[in-house]
Amino acid sequence: MNEPTPSGAQPLSARHVRSLDGVRGVALSLVLMHSLNVMDLPDAGAFSSVLEHVFEVGWIGVQLFFVLSGYLITGILIDSRGSTGYLRSFYARRALRIWPLYYAVLVVFLVVVPFFGWGKQWLQGAEHQVWLWTYLVNWVEPYGQGVRLFSHFWSLAVEEQFYLIWPFVVRWCSLRQLAWVASGMVVVALLTRLWMVNVGASEDAIYMFTICRMDALAAGALVAIAMRCPSIAPRLERLGLPGLILFASGALVTQGYHRTGAVPQVLGYLLLTIVFAIVVASCAGESSRLPGRTMQSGLLVSIGRYSYGMYIFGMVLHRCIGEPFLATHEWVKASACAGICYTLLMISLTYVVAAISFHAFEIRWLRLKRFFIPRPALMADAEGAAS
Repeated sequence: MNEPTPSGAQPLSARHVRSLDGVRGVALSLVLMHSLNVMDLPDAGAFSSVLEHVFEVGWIGVQLFFVLSGYLITGILIDSRGSTGYLRSFYARRALRIWPLYYAVLVVFLVVVPFFGWGKQWLQGAEHQVWLWTYLVNWVEPYGQGVRLFSHFWSLAVEEQFYLIWPFVVRWCSLRQLAWVASGMVVVALLTRLWMVNVGASEDAIYMFTICRMDALAAGALVAIAMRCPSIAPRLERLGLPGLILFASGALVTQGYHRTGAVPQVLGYLLLTIVFAIVVASCAGESSRLPGRTMQSGLLVSIGRYSYGMYIFGMVLHRCIGEPFLATHEWVKASACAGICYTLLMISLTYVVAAISFHAFEIRWLRLKRFFIPRPALMADAEGAAS
């Protein structure tokens, strides 16, 4: 397997690929569609069942996020290894992207709000907040030690734990060795989920444990490696139709990609990982056709740009604003039209709040990245909101 990027050439990770912003936008939209779904339709008919399942299956957006993140971050690491300041630059730049908003939100809701005696109804489980501050919440939340307001932060913990170690692996391994390591991680994750299902482990633990979900991150890494191999990349980019067939077959086998359940969690997670790896490769490649053009929609790209803030704020706004509203307007949950309108309105509000956060707060920290560029490096801000 050839090493990437001939001397003097622009690294692949330095190229801004608009369609990958669109992929982020799709992933975030799926997640919010799932998280902000409040419908509890009394009608047991086919339409109600299909509609509720469509919203429920939005959890797969997290899987897509993991694959995309694995691709983007691994590509950055591959293209900058050997540079002066490799580790320092990576950790500093990632901290500047992730930590300011994350910890600012925690400070506001776990320090400032309680100080004034506000928001007790929001902070159920606040006694377990140490796990949020230390990015370990995904290991305890399945056992009731999470903070309800931040129940979605588990996925951020998974990524932080993975990227605490992954830069060292990338630095020490050749591309061929790295491919073997990533492939082994996919197998380990699959076998771990199988073992946990067999011993009757918590379904939420299987959903949130890093070791159970690292196959998606590793698959993204495999795509990053393959896209830097001229003999492999063109073939990988043309797997759109097989990927579509695999996705449809997986939907039948898992009965619709439910988030929990033995078959969905063991086999379904793996099939989604493969399909989303194909999606990312198809959109990232220079010869991408329909997938790439579809993902270049202005709306999807815009959502992708603010996806990190939207992920942070979506559930927080729902808990703080949406739930009090729904408590006095129960009819919204029993109406498909009203339920869909609620979800769309909350997504719109989340978009506005995330856009304000990005331009008024996050960008000030992102500008500091210029002080942490590995030398020599032709690195763009490709990591963007890869979390």
